[in-house]
Amino acid sequence: MKKNLVIFSAAVASLGGLLFGFDTSVISGTTGALQDMWQLSPGELGFTVSCATIGTIFGALFGGAPANRFGRKPMLMVLGFLYTVTAIFVAIASSWWVFIVFRTLGGVTVGASSVVAPLYTAEISPAKRRGKLVATFQLNVVIGIVLAYLSNFVIVRMMPIEQGWRWMLAMQAVPAIIFWILVHFIPESPRWLYSRGRTAEATAVMEDLFDKEELSAVLSSLAEPAHEPENKKPSLPFLNRHNARPILMAFLIAFFSQFAGTNAVLYYAPSLLSQAGIPGDAAFAASILVGLTNLVFTLLGRSLIDRVGRRPLVMIGAGVDFLALIAIAGIFHFSGGELNSTTGIIVLALIMVFIAALAAGIGSVLWVFISEIFRPEYRAQGQAVGSASHWICAAIVSGTFPVLFTHSMVGTFALYAACMLGAVAWSVFQMPETKGRRLEEIGEE
Repeated sequence: MKKNLVIFSAAVASLGGLLFGFDTSVISGTTGALQDMWQLSPGELGFTVSCATIGTIFGALFGGAPANRFGRKPMLMVLGFLYTVTAIFVAIASSWWVFIVFRTLGGVTVGASSVVAPLYTAEISPAKRRGKLVATFQLNVVIGIVLAYLSNFVIVRMMPIEQGWRWMLAMQAVPAIIFWILVHFIPESPRWLYSRGRTAEATAVMEDLFDKEELSAVLSSLAEPAHEPENKKPSLPFLNRHNARPILMAFLIAFFSQFAGTNAVLYYAPSLLSQAGIPGDAAFAASILVGLTNLVFTLLGRSLIDRVGRRPLVMIGAGVDFLALIAIAGIFHFSGGELNSTTGIIVLALIMVFIAALAAGIGSVLWVFISEIFRPEYRAQGQAVGSASHWICAAIVSGTFPVLFTHSMVGTFALYAACMLGAVAWSVFQMPETKGRRLEEIGEE
């Protein structure tokens, strides 16, 4: 019973990740239609794609405060409602600026969910299974990406893209409504309840979630002076000397996860594959293959994270990504601009290797690691910093990719490769291992 409640609650919260993945990737099928309809320049197209990512920065920065004040569960309910509303209004947008406004608001929702959902899941999970459960958020992100690609492919086969793009964007409202309904049936985070001085409620929820050994260990940790409820101890500023290292680590893992070129590949997959020599509808079909690769290897990373650990996954994954990105740059360089179906297939294969390593490596570790490294009283703010860093980097990558790629295909992928080399060095020399340790123990380092 306890195990089932933990799994159910983590799965429901992680549906916010599915909406996150769907929202950020569904745009990939609409870029051509949007560019033609509103006569967008490469820079304007980049802004059209990245405006949601700009919104996520604000959602990430400010999503932690209401989650701290009102609770994790009420915040998840609000996010489900906002996902539904923004999906509908983006789909019926009558002008480019209306589209930009509601896509940006949708991004705010995505950013807030990237704070609250992993935070909630980390706080309800037993230490020995926390990595796998929090990684369910990333798994749902990937499922959302795959569903967006599949939905786009089906719609583009059913109707002209000039009408189909609106249906592509409207489809997100369906899982958003399901998410909103299911959130009503999960418990509040017991660690949040304890932090508000509601110790009896917190203990009751923990008795439903944890076995006796885990319950005893968590209650013992929370009883220590450093973890007294917030209303019983003085408030310290988030930006203090103790938090300097975890803030830096949260920023670095977010930076490396995005400057691998992740969103450049996911947002522009059909366009990128067309440029590489794969024509028309085949590029849409190939993007589904990329999404399925992402899903399979995210499942692999999720199964390994509590056995192998966080550091080895980042180290090996970033190393393989470096090699794949260098190879893609080499293909573009040595083809001399003569791209055909053969080069397209080679680039597709390399992109799949890149996505596989990213999904099993830093993609599986990102949200788990950020949710673990801060002390309990700073966890929401720390999650916000990590998420905001992730989205700032994502906005830079997705917004600059069309211009960079137009200017230099080779240089673009060489830049991403250099960042992956940096990720390897960081994971070898600086990244701590958090596998199997209680949150309170990690935060005291």
